Amino acid sequence: MSQGETRDHLLDAALVVIADRGLHGLTMRAVSAEADSALGLVNYHFEDKDALIVEAYERIVDRLISASMAAVERANSDHAKLTAFIETVFDEAFLNTDYLTLRLSLWAAAASDGKIAELNTQLDRNYWNRLTDLIGRARPELSSQDARDRATDIMITQNGMWLTWVVRPDRDALERCRAQCRAIVLH
Repeated sequence: MSQGETRDHLLDAALVVIADRGLHGLTMRAVSAEADSALGLVNYHFEDKDALIVEAYERIVDRLISASMAAVERANSDHAKLTAFIETVFDEAFLNTDYLTLRLSLWAAAASDGKIAELNTQLDRNYWNRLTDLIGRARPELSSQDARDRATDIMITQNGMWLTWVVRPDRDALERCRAQCRAIVLH
């Protein structure tokens, strides 16, 4: 296995540990056991637990951003690109317990860890900027402030849906949320 593949394998193991035990259960030893790798290998690839958490957070957010951007690239109009970007969060890959547990754990860590908070802010800002840009392209009649406000409303709606889905998955509510997100930007 190459160093990159080993690092990826260890990050995947860290995500499993976080999903199963939360951040409090994440230790270098737990990652080592989950990855079936030597503890020294984990310590070689990650300076400390905080570095591991930061990279794990980047990985799960990258999954969403990559899926969103792939959906956008497949779309053939500005409206379709915007809709595809918004729809990604409703995909089963992001509505499963493991993914949502990871997101919640890492959001909680952002409240108490400056590095994770900074990363969270940066990644949210990147998502928001992309969403604002897509809204502006699909709805050129909107002011830039209105596009920014709508992007904010979409993010609040999507994050609320994820939080609710963790405790009460409801397909009808999910469809109402999806329709609300479309209405925010398309009407």
